[in-house]
Amino acid sequence: MLKLRRLAAAFCSLTILLSMSACRDSAVVERIVYDYVRANQTDMDKSLFDDMTEREHDDLLHDLEKDEASERENDEEEANPVFSSEDEPDTEETAGEPNYDEASERTEAAGVDNVSANDADASGGESEAEDGEQSGGTDNAGLSDEAEGEAGTSGGQSTRTVADDFGSVYEVPENVSSVAAVGDAAVAVLMLGGADCLAAANEDLTENALAVSVFSELADIPALWSGDGSKILGSAELQQLIALHPDVCIELSGSSMLSNAQVEQLEAEGICCVTLPAPSSVENVKLIVQLLGEILGNHTDTGGYDSVSIAAEYISWVDETLAAVSEATTGSGSYTMYIDGWDEDAYYSIAQASSCYGYGAAVVNNANMTSCKAISSFLSQASVTNVTSLGSFSRTETVYFTPINSNYSTVNVSGTAADRLTSLTLLELGSAEGLGSDDSFTKIVAGSQAVRDGIERSTLWHNFGEVTSGNGNFTGFGFLDDYGEIVRSSVQGEYTVLVNPRGVCSWTAGSVESVLESVWAAYAIGGSYTQEDMEDIILDFYSTFYSYELSDGELEAVLAGE
Repeated sequence: MLKLRRLAAAFCSLTILLSMSACRDSAVVERIVYDYVRANQTDMDKSLFDDMTEREHDDLLHDLEKDEASERENDEEEANPVFSSEDEPDTEETAGEPNYDEASERTEAAGVDNVSANDADASGGESEAEDGEQSGGTDNAGLSDEAEGEAGTSGGQSTRTVADDFGSVYEVPENVSSVAAVGDAAVAVLMLGGADCLAAANEDLTENALAVSVFSELADIPALWSGDGSKILGSAELQQLIALHPDVCIELSGSSMLSNAQVEQLEAEGICCVTLPAPSSVENVKLIVQLLGEILGNHTDTGGYDSVSIAAEYISWVDETLAAVSEATTGSGSYTMYIDGWDEDAYYSIAQASSCYGYGAAVVNNANMTSCKAISSFLSQASVTNVTSLGSFSRTETVYFTPINSNYSTVNVSGTAADRLTSLTLLELGSAEGLGSDDSFTKIVAGSQAVRDGIERSTLWHNFGEVTSGNGNFTGFGFLDDYGEIVRSSVQGEYTVLVNPRGVCSWTAGSVESVLESVWAAYAIGGSYTQEDMEDIILDFYSTFYSYELSDGELEAVLAGE
């Protein structure tokens, strides 16, 4: 603006000078004016732009302030989740660091467009963020380290604080005797505090035949959450939860069992809400158990559980079991691919091969998702690499996978995740050149029997062998299209599809039973354990931590993933 004022003053001076000169326009004067304007044009434009930008910025801030106020009002009136557009950083989780989600990311799972509408075993739709903050309605950012272990008051009741090794502090009631939780978190509560401690859970757990056999009281526990507990409570169920009045609601980071507004309402009723790390690694599962043990506390004086001691025993068992698995594992390791689900309605075709078409597509959780990190972490303990974890798809959601190499042929898939199709590169992984090419990559793992059936029926997953193009110039694995060109496949030999075992809770998504995934992988994929060794460890776990003796039939069902 200063330069504009200077330029205006110069024009005025020149105008006065010309008017006073009473002579014709001077070419010299015109040139001086032109050169001055030319030299200062950029600064003039910038000054005008800066001034306009500043005004627009002020207007934008004003609009944002109005939007934020509106959002706060809506949040008070509606019991809906607050969705966040933040994506998880594309960084690899390191052992020993807990994985926390932002508060708003608790609901991202509910908003993700899951693929496997017809396959309840597909585990898409999870999300997670990396280290640093915990999610949920309990915001402990203002608690100091000195608060750890000290008693206080909240909502008229005595409280205490529980802290982990990474500086996160949780304020909970002094005496915790009842907890609401869903899914694998609820199983951890059952293991540490018994069925009497679980006040409310989800339908899939309370209707799980093995879970009810192991914890007989489970059938009488209210199932306020539908299905796997990933959907936010309805208003009627929320009122039931308030009436039950558990001491604490436990949620795992990335979950969507409660909206932010519901958390506020529960805490206003004196019900504490705590969000623990996502179960995305061995270390995080141990951390969850440790924190839950401290939250539940020692109730032996009233005939209950000493949850702290059980948690410590479990953590020691994990360390000892994984150390034994590592010692037994020999060689350079193996590769596998975990297929989460199967979308029966997805229609596929190959543009250049008119005879190759059909229904059914494999669904995988990508490397950015909690569930993919969890299964990959526990497989890696047995020196098995889940190749899905090597793929970065930028989004935190499920994708379709095909072994047909789309760099050479056009693969079309219509379905829920049609825009998320990937031909994940399976080539050049260690000594393996592709799926089935040698002993290090001959097995893939299906999330259920339905997934295995889909893979075995699908033309895209066939082992076509090696072929030569019609012109004789090229050789590769796959089949010929309508023009005699090779439709290349990363399936380069015979392979086996294994169904992943499942017990009271999932072995793949990150739970107290996930260590058994490492043991099973050492047997079924790596060949480091005998079947008897593997089965003995499973039986010992159920006996030690569930106080339950699995029958031969139940063990067989667990290993079959039923």
